[in-house]
Amino acid sequence: MNVSWLWCFAVDDLMRALALTIVTRGLCSTEPTRDATTLIERDLPLVARGLAWRVLLSGKGFEWILQVTGRRFEAANSRLLDTVAQLVTQYRADDHTRGDLLALSIAARDPDTGNGLTDDQICDEMVNLLLAGTETTRQRDGLAVAGRGGTPHSDTGCTPRH
Repeated sequence: MNVSWLWCFAVDDLMRALALTIVTRGLCSTEPTRDATTLIERDLPLVARGLAWRVLLSGKGFEWILQVTGRRFEAANSRLLDTVAQLVTQYRADDHTRGDLLALSIAARDPDTGNGLTDDQICDEMVNLLLAGTETTRQRDGLAVAGRGGTPHSDTGCTPRH
């Protein structure tokens, strides 16, 4: 079967974009700006990889690898937290009642103290949820597509991107 007319694409990139859209809409009903979305799309995979390397190479003798990859991770993590912090600030300023997770996190109060979550705590939770929802979904769906046909590029003559 000649399928040379098919486009070649990276399934994992498409799955990440789809998962990010779904997760973002679940977390906040206000659509992030295009700049914020671009930053999240770019930096979230870097943060996920950086976290994985930090967990895997946390033993003695691997410090040099973490130093090399650490600068990119720290920069991406900082940009990602800043982007989410801007969204939290926007939500607090709007003072609208929404039914999404970000609004519920802002409104949540400890029943004993009456204290709410700090912006830093909310940002950390939002980044955790973005990572969990996006990367887990991307990996699962990418593996499902790859498993369906052996390799996603086997019938198309496409070569995989690395």
